[in-house]
Amino acid sequence: MDEKSLYAHILNLTASWQVKALSLDEKVGSVTVTVGIAENVLLSCPTCGKTCPVHDHRHRKWRHLDTCQFTTVVEADVPRIMCPDHGCQTLPVPWAGPGSRYTLLFESFVISWLKISTTDAVRKQLRLSWNAVDNIMQRAVRRGLARRKAPQSARHLCVDEVAFKRDISTSPSSLIHRARRWNSGMIAVLKVWRVTSETWVTARLNPSKPCRWI
Repeated sequence: MDEKSLYAHILNLTASWQVKALSLDEKVGSVTVTVGIAENVLLSCPTCGKTCPVHDHRHRKWRHLDTCQFTTVVEADVPRIMCPDHGCQTLPVPWAGPGSRYTLLFESFVISWLKISTTDAVRKQLRLSWNAVDNIMQRAVRRGLARRKAPQSARHLCVDEVAFKRDISTSPSSLIHRARRWNSGMIAVLKVWRVTSETWVTARLNPSKPCRWI
């Protein structure tokens, strides 16, 4: 297996794409993988699937998982096709999501770090900005929500201590709330019970109205 076939396998390229070139910059410490459309490939509209001619190309770059000690960058001239029904459409790439500057494998690696560390620690370790890590996390959440077949309910129990003005001592309280996430991503609190030694408070919110913090 040569180096081009190796990176084509690493990037999990489909038959429509192939590795065109590889370049190593030892001063910068990076490996650049140039990917392009294979020859004699018919391009289709991503919306309707109709075969369409190429309109133009847009040069794009994505950061991939490091190759040993070198930062790996994938670059490609992504075709835009002209569909008679849907107009100019950008062809999706198999290694990255739409609008992202990072490959899906790199984003998955970032998410695995975020499960055990903070955003600030992850960005320092991977040499990313705070906004870059946050955007990767938000895209992962959107992908997860899109895979849900139906809205799901969640039940949470939170324990805290409440200080009363008339009494210096504190008493434990429990906050039990039931939340539901709709397709729009809004979370509505349906019921809230706050249990203290003195009072029971029940609050009900209308899910059709904007939610508020309690």
